[in-house]
Amino acid sequence: MANWGGIGLSFKVWEGNHTNLFPMSVSTNFGGTLEFITSGETFRHFQVMSNELCTPKILVCPADACKAAKDFGSNLSNTNISYFVGLDADDSRPEMLLSGDRNIVGGIKLSDGILEITTNQPIAWSSEIHDGSGNLGLADGSVVQLGRGHHLDWPEWEVKMLATNRLAIP
Repeated sequence: MANWGGIGLSFKVWEGNHTNLFPMSVSTNFGGTLEFITSGETFRHFQVMSNELCTPKILVCPADACKAAKDFGSNLSNTNISYFVGLDADDSRPEMLLSGDRNIVGGIKLSDGILEITTNQPIAWSSEIHDGSGNLGLADGSVVQLGRGHHLDWPEWEVKMLATNRLAIP
């Protein structure tokens, strides 16, 4: 869980500097990544936060086999990212999914690396990272860590979040 505080904080700082919207809700014309949502290029959502993240090393979980990029430029790609991005995250809904371990399973796979999950679909993690455990970064900057064999109990969250979360999976 070493990188989670830095990633959540980076999203929140970026948001505070950009009309209280996360990069996925801001047009590329204004420094965001809205037009990249359907591109399958998850790394773009992190790339625009290079000033807040400071180093691309933070984008790789120590338990993941992927390698960190040398910089946030042309070397950065989905292969250098351990975390998904919650495309529907919104500060007015603090428990929306903002980020999480990329080995999340469940939901419905849409085109271009987008996974759609709803409150009536259980989610869990493959054994690829953390031996079946997982982390979720929420829109309020907090982190939920779920151990092996546990899944997100949606009924407790249903009232607080949208019925659908779209996740860009690297």
